[in-house]
Amino acid sequence: MKEYAESLKKGVSEVLFNSVISEEDTLIPPNLLIWDLLAVAYSDECFNVEEQELVNYIVEQFGIDKGIFHEMHSSAETLMDLEKELTWIKSTNKPYLTIEAHVNQINERINTLMDSVKTLISLQEG
Repeated sequence: MKEYAESLKKGVSEVLFNSVISEEDTLIPPNLLIWDLLAVAYSDECFNVEEQELVNYIVEQFGIDKGIFHEMHSSAETLMDLEKELTWIKSTNKPYLTIEAHVNQINERINTLMDSVKTLISLQEG
């Protein structure tokens, strides 16, 4: 398994740093790439060890600030929890107005969180 992980890291490095870029290509900013990787990793509600190692490797290779990465990681976990809470509240037998109030609060929290993530993504190194 370790050989597979090393081979994967080598392939990722080659794609990230040795690809030929044409004029039509658009580069993805490193912070956006990391957020996208976290979103994919959490899509199955589990950020497994192999995914963590690969994302950590890419964070290291790009020199992304650890604080920014940890905030993104925390935000991804919080977003996942809010989505679970939203699903749960919609499945309860509480009165509609109670459910609607909770749904609105959760959606407001999600919007606030996503605004914070957008800020993190836009931060540039240097």
